[in-house]
Amino acid sequence: HTEKKGKFLSNITAAVNALLNDGLSKKAAAKKFGISRSTLQFRLKNLNGKTSCGPATVLSEKEEELLQTWIIESFKKGFPRRKVDLQMSVKQFLDIDNRQTPLKNNMPGNGWSRAFMQRHLLISVRTSEHVTTASACVSEKDIKKWFSEIHQYLVDEKLDDKTYSIAKLFKSKRTLILGIINFTD
Repeated sequence: HTEKKGKFLSNITAAVNALLNDGLSKKAAAKKFGISRSTLQFRLKNLNGKTSCGPATVLSEKEEELLQTWIIESFKKGFPRRKVDLQMSVKQFLDIDNRQTPLKNNMPGNGWSRAFMQRHLLISVRTSEHVTTASACVSEKDIKKWFSEIHQYLVDEKLDDKTYSIAKLFKSKRTLILGIINFTD
């Protein structure tokens, strides 16, 4: 879905550039790039206009990308985020930023969460299974494997103990402590 949308938008951009720079007619550009002539006419009238449907998002595109990265990285580290974690983190960020939003008490609801998930297809909601006591038993080998995976993650991200101390990790630009996201990039 996102791949098709990206290709469609790049075709529109290429068609508009062909119209403006190469002197191609609207009909020829529409045929060449597989876009309706009315879409090209609309885009030519609104070169700098909004191209997405609906109201503006509460967070900027960059902030939403950082939020998506946080969710993915938390999952990779063995701490998957729930919908309520996402909502509370956004609320705390908006409260700290003193941003006025149409959200009641700056708290995103279920509709916002669904729309966020539709905009970011790399993340998805998973339903956890009922865990029995037999499957909940964790051996020493499992724990050592988990620490080994965390160490490998730190090495892959160039955050191993030779490069960074714990103090440096907590002073990094993007910090997540107790669900509060600090966007300082």
